[in-house]
Parts: sequence; structure tokens; C-alpha cells
Amino acid sequence: MAPPLSGKYTPWTHLRRLRLDAGMTRPELANRVGCSYEQLCRIEQGRGSPSDRLVMRLAKIFGELPSVLHSTSPPVPVPAREAAELAS
Repeated sequence: MAPPLSGKYTPWTHLRRLRLDAGMTRPELANRVGCSYEQLCRIEQGRGSPSDRLVMRLAKIFGELPSVLHSTSPPVPVPAREAAELAS
């Protein structure tokens, strides 16, 4: 697991945490979800908002509920199976 992130929680710091925990770089994740590296940087830094379609792709990759990626509160763990069923 990557070291803790400092600062205020945002949905996009959670996205960064998911990416780091998966051992992915920004270019790797951007390629997997079909967006540019620059767009992913803006999203992770809270300077841009992803489309609903992109949120669905991100949620599927990380086994998260799409609502978790829009939430302003830290996520409550959801069983992986339930998350996978809801993300598909």
C-alpha cells in the first residue's frame, strides 16, 4: 500500500489512492480508461470533473461503486463482489 496522502479528502484524492494502491502510473490508468494523461492529472488534482462514462470506467477498474468516486466523504468499505456487481 502506498503511503497516506496528506491534505483534505476529495473524491479525486481517493481516486489517486486507488491508483497508487494498484501500482499504476497516471499514464497507465489514462490509457486503460481512454482519457488523456492531462485530463487524469486535472481530475486527481480537483481541477476537472470526469464525465459519467469515465467515472463508470474508473469504478469498474477499481471495483468501486461509481457513487464513491463522486462522494465528498471518505468511502465506507463495500464487499468486492457487491461493488463488481453494481459496477457492471
